[in-house]
Amino acid sequence: MDSETAFAQFIEVAREWAIGYTKVVRTYFAIKRNGEWCLEYAMTIFVTDLFDEVDKLVLPEVVETRSLLAIKEVFDFEEAHLEKFLCPVRFDPFASFHDKYDISISAEVRKGIWYYFEPFNPKEFQGNWRWPTLKANSSENLTDQHLPHRDQLDLELMGHKLPYSGLADLCDTFGIPPTIFDRGYSNPHTKWVVTQPAAVLPESAISNEVAKVQIRCSRNVDHESLSVGARILTGQPPIIRKNLPISEFEWDETGEWKTGYAEENLGSAAIADIHLSYNGRYLGHFWINDNKRSLNQRIDIHRLFDKKEVVGSAFFDLKDDFFEDSVSLLLNLSGLTAVSYGGIPSLKEAPDILAYSSVGHLFIVECTTRDVGRSGKLLKLSQRTREVKELVNRGRIEFPHILPVMFTLIPRDDTKACWEEAANFGISLICRENIENLISRIETPYSTGELFEAAQSLIPRKMEHNGDAFQSGT
Repeated sequence: MDSETAFAQFIEVAREWAIGYTKVVRTYFAIKRNGEWCLEYAMTIFVTDLFDEVDKLVLPEVVETRSLLAIKEVFDFEEAHLEKFLCPVRFDPFASFHDKYDISISAEVRKGIWYYFEPFNPKEFQGNWRWPTLKANSSENLTDQHLPHRDQLDLELMGHKLPYSGLADLCDTFGIPPTIFDRGYSNPHTKWVVTQPAAVLPESAISNEVAKVQIRCSRNVDHESLSVGARILTGQPPIIRKNLPISEFEWDETGEWKTGYAEENLGSAAIADIHLSYNGRYLGHFWINDNKRSLNQRIDIHRLFDKKEVVGSAFFDLKDDFFEDSVSLLLNLSGLTAVSYGGIPSLKEAPDILAYSSVGHLFIVECTTRDVGRSGKLLKLSQRTREVKELVNRGRIEFPHILPVMFTLIPRDDTKACWEEAANFGISLICRENIENLISRIETPYSTGELFEAAQSLIPRKMEHNGDAFQSGT
């Protein structure tokens, strides 16, 4: 997609959804050079706070040290704000609007701007609902303008009057992608994000074979322009597809928002995927289910005994010694057959887990609760994979799809130091957020083919863009 098309598509969505915006969240990150604050990253989010979550997620804050400046400001949306921020986008996307701090931009940055439009959502805003995003980058890589060493920034932040544990802590708090430091030199970019004007409420559910669907939207939204569709899963093909006529929704307009209610008989279906659109433009989807039933018989049986939600909210509270067993259990509940070897002394040369499907997928799994690069773990997994492939070929066993996988409790961004090594060995890194999303799909598990493809997509690349597999609701 060329820059003109990217820009035009974003502006069209931003203006159409403006009827729902309630707040603007603006984030700046700057580095001091020659006594001036020089912008490295900026993000503007036009927020439709349908779930009253914005005040919990984004607090106004300023952190200033000798070398860095991070600002997050939140203010109520007014109609003038939209054009104030969008008008300069095409001609001066790096414009700064902060009143107190003079954040400068070098002339080189303003040369050769290119735009990229992400129509669904950027990696930092994963989920079921759309957060369309426009990103502007300068084609000029300012290799002569080096960023401060991360150790220096860590020390300054740990010594701040409101201390942070380091740069990673700051980036997590402000929503700043830590990848801007990977190159070691300046490459400023900025982005604009918009949120959808209507959503399916999480209170929606299935009970006694009836789907009870609740929709919330801005009072300014013409709810007659909403469209609600459902993919209904009965456990047997085919998937049933229905439209829930918006005219059959009952609307409560007494509060800050408009809320619509409708019921639909689903018969024997235990799960439905509700899709929402506005003026023909897809907004997102939400899975609803009957808490007493699922499409996964394995999880139904497991829950007879799992009162503490070991495969659920308590998964990450387990002691390190039980992580391997928990991963093996999760793989079994996800539809694979998993055999755990790690705790058997006489089989210590075997992988921690072998997991396979009935259609020829074989996962060679190692588990760690710590750094994936520690003690040569990736090299060891690569060697074991080679040995397993040789044994499979010698035994004439049909496994055409074999993949080494490292499960870790560590967030993906904390494994960056190992990406190149994992890429060279073709090892999939399934990190904390991927495990969380895999658990979230346990009611409607992926097919084994989908599991294999998703795991393959988590093999790091030298330019990492693939951390989004095993997304909730996909």
